[in-house]
Amino acid sequence: MKVPVRIVFYPLARGLAMLEAGQADGIFTIKKNPEREARFLFPVRPLLSQDYVIFVRKDSNITFDGDLKSLEHLSIGVLNKSSYGPVFDGAVQTGLFTKLEVANSHEGNFLKLLAHRMDAVVCSRVVGIALLKRLNAEDAAVVTGPVLESAPSYLMFNRQLVSPELVRRFDVTLAAMQDDGTLADIEKKYPR
Repeated sequence: MKVPVRIVFYPLARGLAMLEAGQADGIFTIKKNPEREARFLFPVRPLLSQDYVIFVRKDSNITFDGDLKSLEHLSIGVLNKSSYGPVFDGAVQTGLFTKLEVANSHEGNFLKLLAHRMDAVVCSRVVGIALLKRLNAEDAAVVTGPVLESAPSYLMFNRQLVSPELVRRFDVTLAAMQDDGTLADIEKKYPR
């Protein structure tokens, strides 16, 4: 698109606050919901689809069978202000989990998991695997059970700072990258 961009990594809650305050033009990866769609601009196309899974220590006897009730008494790490899709988020809202541990970073959750300070972590598979590699702990934790949810994730823009035309151009560019295989080539670098 030939648009200069500066990417800075922040905890999700801080990034959202910066976007709302007009200190950032956009944030990724974010799931759409009615509140966000009313306040921010979204492209039509998602950047990617994320599979949310349960990570446990490799030496754990915890096995997720697809029924969230089987996790209700475990200490589970989640990211502050993050959505894991309607099924998991709905279980959180009903109070199913008695030991939910909210952190400002996925890395913090994985460090607690590896130190035996929590039982499980909910995270996208790609992010979790990348973090475990970075922590030199690829063999210390595994995914248990089926995918909780696959959710499209978007780049979300500040409505006051970014024009709808720029968002439309982003969609056109993303579509071209999907059509010519550029996105598939990028995804191949990150095993699922």
